[in-house]
Amino acid sequence: MVSGAQMAGSGGSDLRAPIFNGENYEFWKIRMRTIFKSHGIWNLVEKGLLIPDSKAAEEESSDSEMVSLLMKDAKALGIIQGAVSDDIFPRISNEETSKGAWDILHQEFHGDKQVRSIMLQGLRRDFEYTRMRDDEILSGYITRLLELVNQMKGYGEDLTKGRIVQKLLISLTKEFDPVCYVIEQTRDIETIEVQEVIAALRGFAQRLDRHAENTTEKAFSSMSINQKGSQSNSGVGNNKSKKSWKSKGKKWDSKPQNSGNQSGKHEPGEKSDQAKGKCKHCDKLHYGECWFKGKPKCYGCNRFGHLIKDCEQSNKTEKLANVASKVTEPATMFYACHSASIEKNMNVWYVDSACSNHMTAHESLLIDIDRNVNCKVKMGTGDFVQSIGKGTLTIDVQGVTRFIREVMIVPGLDENLLSVGQMIEHGHWLVFGDNEVDIYEDKQLQELIARVQMKGNRCFPLDLKYVNPPVANRATIGDPSCLWHRRFGHLNYCSLRLLQEKDMVQGLPKLQESEKTCSGCAIGKSHRSSFDKEITWRASQPLELIHSDICGPMQSITLGGNRYFLTFIDDHTRMCWVFFLQQKSHAFNIFKRFKNMVELQSGYQIKKLRSDRGGEYTSLEFSKFCEEMGLERQLTIAYSPQQNGVAERKNRTVMEMARTMMHEKKIPLKFWAEAVNTAVYLQNRSPTSALDNTTPFEKFSGRKPGVKHLRIFGSLCYIHIPSQKRHKLEETGMKGVFLGYGICEKGYRVFNLETKKIELSRSIIFDEKTMWNWELNEEVQVTIPWHEEESSRISDIDSYPDESLQSSQSPQRPQVANDLQTTLESATHDSSVSISETFDHTPQKWKNLSEVYAQCNLSIIEPESYHEAAKDEAWNKAMTEEISMIEKNSTWKLVDRPGSKPIVGVKWIYKTKLNLDGSIQKHKARLVAKGYTQKPGIDFNETFAPVARSPSEATLYVRTKEGVGTLIISIYVDDIVYTGSSDELVKEFKAEMMCKYEMSDLGLLHHFLGMGVTQTEGSIFIHQKKYALTLLDKFGLKDCKSVSTPLVATDKLKREDGSDPADESLFRKIVGSLLYLTATRPDIMFSACLLARFMHNPSKMHYGAAKRVLRYIQGTIDYGIEYVTGKSALLVGYCDSDWSGSEEDMKSTSGYAFSFGSGAFSWASVKQHSVALSTAEAEYVSAAEATSQAIWLRFVLEDFGEEQTTATTVFCDNTSAIAMAKNPVFHQRSKHIKRKFHFIRDAIQEDVIELLYCKGEEQIADIFTKALPKD
Repeated sequence: MVSGAQMAGSGGSDLRAPIFNGENYEFWKIRMRTIFKSHGIWNLVEKGLLIPDSKAAEEESSDSEMVSLLMKDAKALGIIQGAVSDDIFPRISNEETSKGAWDILHQEFHGDKQVRSIMLQGLRRDFEYTRMRDDEILSGYITRLLELVNQMKGYGEDLTKGRIVQKLLISLTKEFDPVCYVIEQTRDIETIEVQEVIAALRGFAQRLDRHAENTTEKAFSSMSINQKGSQSNSGVGNNKSKKSWKSKGKKWDSKPQNSGNQSGKHEPGEKSDQAKGKCKHCDKLHYGECWFKGKPKCYGCNRFGHLIKDCEQSNKTEKLANVASKVTEPATMFYACHSASIEKNMNVWYVDSACSNHMTAHESLLIDIDRNVNCKVKMGTGDFVQSIGKGTLTIDVQGVTRFIREVMIVPGLDENLLSVGQMIEHGHWLVFGDNEVDIYEDKQLQELIARVQMKGNRCFPLDLKYVNPPVANRATIGDPSCLWHRRFGHLNYCSLRLLQEKDMVQGLPKLQESEKTCSGCAIGKSHRSSFDKEITWRASQPLELIHSDICGPMQSITLGGNRYFLTFIDDHTRMCWVFFLQQKSHAFNIFKRFKNMVELQSGYQIKKLRSDRGGEYTSLEFSKFCEEMGLERQLTIAYSPQQNGVAERKNRTVMEMARTMMHEKKIPLKFWAEAVNTAVYLQNRSPTSALDNTTPFEKFSGRKPGVKHLRIFGSLCYIHIPSQKRHKLEETGMKGVFLGYGICEKGYRVFNLETKKIELSRSIIFDEKTMWNWELNEEVQVTIPWHEEESSRISDIDSYPDESLQSSQSPQRPQVANDLQTTLESATHDSSVSISETFDHTPQKWKNLSEVYAQCNLSIIEPESYHEAAKDEAWNKAMTEEISMIEKNSTWKLVDRPGSKPIVGVKWIYKTKLNLDGSIQKHKARLVAKGYTQKPGIDFNETFAPVARSPSEATLYVRTKEGVGTLIISIYVDDIVYTGSSDELVKEFKAEMMCKYEMSDLGLLHHFLGMGVTQTEGSIFIHQKKYALTLLDKFGLKDCKSVSTPLVATDKLKREDGSDPADESLFRKIVGSLLYLTATRPDIMFSACLLARFMHNPSKMHYGAAKRVLRYIQGTIDYGIEYVTGKSALLVGYCDSDWSGSEEDMKSTSGYAFSFGSGAFSWASVKQHSVALSTAEAEYVSAAEATSQAIWLRFVLEDFGEEQTTATTVFCDNTSAIAMAKNPVFHQRSKHIKRKFHFIRDAIQEDVIELLYCKGEEQIADIFTKALPKD
């Protein structure tokens, strides 16, 4: 047995303990465990000292053994203390045992299961995205990959050999594709060793190196050579490697090269002039393990054992050579060195062949600066400097403006550098020689750009002439387009023009896009190009999906102490709500308030909530609340904010608008919440690409928003002081700054400059041309920068009055806009003149809905007398046409006025005919006799109608021309609707009608008898949307909450239900309107027919059921029937029945529906006349009624030229009824059925119909027999 003293003496110099500085704990632990095992003390470190429990056992153990264990433990503790850095040592300084110190380090740096899982997840991501760079050598990449693999294994990841080999082969550059292909085709990837693959790749790299013309590209470095043989540094970063550059008559490459051995082999990009490989830790050539491995390195003095923050030489100032190069971590691509001894000049740029990019420290010389480009630049001393962006340099070369792009901004750079390599990449040609360099436009060497002479210090300075960067141009307030652009929070002109063209808001004048650049938009909306958008799922109704995100924390705290804002966006309407928070933990309470508010206002329920994985959304109480409410949570994947793109983009848009408005008027940052609130208010009233010609406010509330009350954010204004707060001789107003609009109040939010508080007021005078100087506490005019070429013209105009300025800038502006602008300007320049009430668009109180409709109808009001109609050209034209038709048809004959007969006067009747969308179609004027002035028995004894009366009174005509087609004509009073299968017949009929009867062609059918018709190339869609809206408005349910079903499936209506009687007249109107609506709405057929059974003495329950049907129509206002072309012309029917559905007489209800190709065109819901004793009998009677309808439809189709040559299929879901129809024998169940229903058997035997079975789920006629549930 070896004693502890012998162990310490023998093993002290064999293994050296690595220094642990807080990184790579797993590797350090493995090496330390090996050291402890070599000393035989690992069990002591792992398990600790075993102290005997009893005194007897303690007496048995000798004192020498205990002392030996204590010495071993002290030695282990000493090894651990010596193997940690000075920063880590205080954590274990108080521990007296090696196990205690080891456990502290293990607990802190090894981490628990959750921490290791998170770290392993990050390593997995790095492993998947790791690729070999084009400028990276093979050995460096293999080392980097294997270090990543070892780290993953240290955290418990099980990586197989096959997985590592696959990753290595697919992540190499394209020059290694041949050898990768050979390995994949000849070897088994799952069984081959990793080192065997690495050896094959190294051999292939050596082969590539032998065939390369130049294996190493060395960056240029300017060095100062001592002519007397003094030594200087041969490289940057190693001060100890020095060499005399005096050649002593020998060539530099006369040193013999080793070949034929392993040390002579090298890879692309590696040095091969030494037998030993260069160490990656200390950058020296040696054998064995590096002494400095695991120790930190200072990049200030290039020494090991400390960091740059602890370096004693870091505070010393010295003159650094102007060395710059763009690098990418962890490897340095290039470095450049340039020593300047001439006077500094911003116009001088040095042509540098070693600089990888154009660089400058003067940000003021550049335009189009991109702040997103951040990289590290290595200086000549080894220091790294962070670049802060890149831009474009504008120069003047021989009178031509040129642009030098991608110039990096490097703070602290002494000189401006032009990269030779970057100029060559951009297509320029540089020729060096004769102490000068010529820069040409292209390889033709014909267009010389510049010629640079070499100076005494062997540098090439180029003196450039700069072009002043263009100044962002902001349009004047006098331009109405710019005015409304700023009033809408700097909304883009395309959206403003869309608001005006589509009449989406009220009060917006005609605007034109301004050619001038808005400085507020240029500064506040500058951002990166967006990613490609994908087609995603959209919600079909409000509150079906809510997007949410939190933005913050802000550096400035608001007046209310808030630092965050929380947004909720409805996916269907894109309506946005914003709330402000002091802490993120308040998000849960805000969400509960938001949920209660929007669900009560809209009548819908929130179904899904999409957000990121922030702690404010994933808390236990938040998750439990959503689970109790039945909300579906949609959380984004980690590091995938694109999955919550709607909320992310909305926050970006809101912040851009807020920044723009605040920059425009120089608003202090403490008012950022007011700007965000205003931005959300304006975004809800602005168009969005997610909606079709409507705003989120209108989509959510159903009301078109007004914009006349909008004002420029941050403008100076004057608040009216109520008489209750002042005396008669005191001022009636005081200054304030406009900061937004009230949410629950109809007024403006204004910051009172005297009381320093935000107030709500309605009576305000705005001065949108001025703003408040918060530093000097005085008002100032808005400054407008212009281009230089416009400065002379503007200086001349400035001497003229404002009226001449307006006329010269916008000569085509309407007179009303000029008057409005003049009024606003006069109020701005003369405080004694108040704004006229004509142009006061201050928000007013809420109006009654009937008043709003009355005001909307003023534009199409019909005249009551001839004097009113004569003032309108449209009505004059209509009256002229009426007189012409009377004279042409000889309707009246003018005679002398008889003296003994009473005279019947005439009167003009005016009627405006509207289209389905509410627009005017035609003005109709009729001259009629005042027949109501005659009294029966005095003026007349009998009446007659001077019109021809047809015996059949037919309204439908069919004309068939053999070999040509069929023409179908429908007549209703004075309207004719016609269609046909032949264009020839249609054109011929139209020509005859227009020639003989002088009828006008109104074009394609859009609406007829209250039905809307939408015709496309592939389908025809009929609906009654306008009639349904009129119906809801008529009965006061226009803004009611919708329901999902017309009737409650469990409720049974009966005549005597115990409730109070309802208004019979109102109930009959509702039922009659619903019955007319069933012309295109078969889904309410059963409900309307059921309610029609209680037309006499209806009850409150019946009236409530009728109102429920109207609420169902509110939610299905766009429903209708679509008929698609290209379907087979085959008549198909469905029949069904309930059993004893009527509570009064226990009779059943029959229902059937027929389709012809696509879409139902005939349906019915009828109460049976007899009581059915079984379901089979009820279904049999229903099938008989459907057969009667099918036979009649076959006759009609035959007249239309669509004769049904095969039996018409009628589907029934009752097998007993089908058997009774096909079997002529009378059974116990069928012998009592009336004989009139048995004709269905003859129809089946004559192949007129075919009765087939279908499942209950496929039975379409089921909706005509009973009230169905939602599912």
